[in-house]
Amino acid sequence: MPDVRLSSRSLIPVLCAVGLACALQGEVQAADGGPRDVATAPRVFDIAPGELAEVLLNIVRQGHVPIAFDQRLVAGLRGPDIRGRLSVEDALRRALAGSGLAYAQDESGAFVLRRGQAPVQETRGATVAPTLSTVVVTGTRKSDVKAQDSLSPIDVVSATQLRSSGAVDLRDALVKLLPSLTRQAQPFNASALTHTQSLRGLSPNHVLVLVNGKRRHETANLNISGGLEKGSTGVDLDTIPINAIERVEVLR
Repeated sequence: MPDVRLSSRSLIPVLCAVGLACALQGEVQAADGGPRDVATAPRVFDIAPGELAEVLLNIVRQGHVPIAFDQRLVAGLRGPDIRGRLSVEDALRRALAGSGLAYAQDESGAFVLRRGQAPVQETRGATVAPTLSTVVVTGTRKSDVKAQDSLSPIDVVSATQLRSSGAVDLRDALVKLLPSLTRQAQPFNASALTHTQSLRGLSPNHVLVLVNGKRRHETANLNISGGLEKGSTGVDLDTIPINAIERVEVLR
C-alpha cells in the first residue's frame, strides 16, 4: 500500500476553505435557490490585489461560496483587485486570469482549482516533412599542413640519418632505416637499371612518392621479371641525390 505524506503547510488554504465552507453551510442552505444559484448570484466584492491565495480566501469570505485549492498551485502567484457587483464565478474567473489555473464546480456548488490544460491542436492527415532551403557547402584544400602534423602515424628520416646509414643511394638508405620498405634486385634487361621499392608488401605501382608535395613521375622501364614487382613501373628513388634531401616522411 503506498504511503502518501503531505506537508501540513500545503494544506492550510484547503483547510481554511473547508472551514469557511462548514461555517457558511447554514447560510448557503438558507439562501434562495440551489447551490449553483448561490454561486451565480451577484454580490458586492471589495478585494485588494495581493497574493493569489489571499485573494481567493477573500472571495470565499465575501462570496459565501467555498473554494478548495492546493497551496502548491498558487505558490508565487498574485491576484488582481476585484471590486464591484459580481457573481462568485465571475470574481473567481478574474482572480485566475493569466495564472494558468482552471476551476470546476461540483454538485454542492463549491469550486475546486486545478492546473489548466494546454489546448491540444488537432492533427489532420499525415505529417508533412518540412522543406529546407538549398544548402551550399564550400570547401577549400589546405596545402600548408605537413605530414608530420597530420593525425596519421608517420616515420620521419632526417638528412643526418640518411648520411649516417652508409648507403650510396637513397633507396638503399631507406631500406636500412625503414623496416616497412623493401627492394628486389633485378638481374637482367633494362629493369636492372631501375631501382624501385615496395612499401608494406605493395607493388611499386601502389607506392606514392611526393617530392615537396608534388607527385614524382614513374620510370619508363617495365619490369618483366617475376616476383612482386612484375609488370610495375615504379618511381626510381636513386635519381634523387641523398645530399639534396632535408628529410623523408613515410606513412606507416
